[in-house]
Amino acid sequence: MVAYMGPAITGATGGNITHSVLSYSLSYSVKKTTGKTPIEQVISLTKEKQERTRNKKKQVIARNKEEQAKARKIGLLSNLLSQHLETVAPVLSTKNKEEQAKARKIGLLSNLLSQHLETVAPVLSTKN
Repeated sequence: MVAYMGPAITGATGGNITHSVLSYSLSYSVKKTTGKTPIEQVISLTKEKQERTRNKKKQVIARNKEEQAKARKIGLLSNLLSQHLETVAPVLSTKNKEEQAKARKIGLLSNLLSQHLETVAPVLSTKN
């Protein structure tokens, strides 16, 4: 109650009683409705907004880390398949149709992963 007397005393001494009464009334209404003074209310809302912003940033960082881990795995698979393809490539020149079919499948998988890697590569370059 003492805190609310400040505007009233200032208004009485400064000559602006209407302003003081309105200020006091508004502050009292806010305090009664929310349980906080107007300043406490502003501080509370600001802290809540900052917390929401922090949480969003944490979620984005977590998502980026997951995407980068997936991209690394895809890159590793692509490298392994490329290496395997180098060992299988000579088989393409042979006349054994089963081995040629296997080599074609590996080649197709390698191409698919390389294409997918091109779409995922920008994720690897992002920084958290």
